[in-house]
Amino acid sequence: MAETRNAPGTPRRSTVPTAGATEKATRDRARDAIATAVKVPSGPDSAQTDARARIRAILDSYGLAELGDMSWDLITRGASEAEIWREVEATQPYKTRFKALIEWNAKGIGPAQTEEQYLNFEREGAAYMRAAGMPPSFYDEQSDFAAAYAGGVSLNELNQRVVNGYQAVSQMDPLVREQARMWGATDGMLASFFLDPDRSLPAVLQAVQGAQIAAESIRTGFGQLSRDEADRLTELGVTASTAAQGFNALGSSTELFSTIPGEGGPAVTREEQLGAAFANDVAAQDKISRRARARVAAQESGGGAVVTAQGAVGLGSAAS
Repeated sequence: MAETRNAPGTPRRSTVPTAGATEKATRDRARDAIATAVKVPSGPDSAQTDARARIRAILDSYGLAELGDMSWDLITRGASEAEIWREVEATQPYKTRFKALIEWNAKGIGPAQTEEQYLNFEREGAAYMRAAGMPPSFYDEQSDFAAAYAGGVSLNELNQRVVNGYQAVSQMDPLVREQARMWGATDGMLASFFLDPDRSLPAVLQAVQGAQIAAESIRTGFGQLSRDEADRLTELGVTASTAAQGFNALGSSTELFSTIPGEGGPAVTREEQLGAAFANDVAAQDKISRRARARVAAQESGGGAVVTAQGAVGLGSAAS
């Protein structure tokens, strides 16, 4: 595991290096490998080709294989290793690949880092994510680690964030967690949501939101939602709080959804119930209201046991 980098707040290093310090920094960095490779043999062309292949391999390990031809051209023109590397650093591919490294070193708040240390942060960070059960596409690209590195996040801190994500999963509402698992969201997926919602898979976010809605459906007595029903309500913008409000309204209207002896008209379907409560389905709301008024009228005329119209009150769109 890589050492933790100095936290922000450490006294800033001098940003005006001497000429000697610059040369030493050049030697100390990971460029020694390139220095060895660029000693072009004076033998046959095949030897030069071998040297070119070695240079390409080094640049490829940095994700900069595209700079191989440029580097070789500089070698054949007699450039030193320091000169070659300065040219490499000035290219846009290098600046893009090591943007976070450049930003960190420019801050001067900790020891200067090398390309190899940065790549080690990516490799070990990605390996830990996979070992911790994070989704395959979560923190698996260079850009995923760039912001963390530039911000001074160490591997130890990154690992702790994963631990915190799992702790958040363990503290979830058990019913929500159960519903999310029913729809294929593993604990690793749920932990990724708490770790970094912006980078978590859209499917995980939808599963969590749907699970929260489904949990309220069960709690209020409406019953288990199907995945399609929960997804539809999520797309309508229903939240856990509006779900509770809507399902409570449906619960108070339960007796209006089925017919009673001597009453005409079809029952109110489950789709109509959800539409009336969450989608502002005017036709479904009118159907429920007409049934409520008819039963009140029948009761007032001595027509038997019926519910009042109170249950139909509040069946507007809970998502609005």
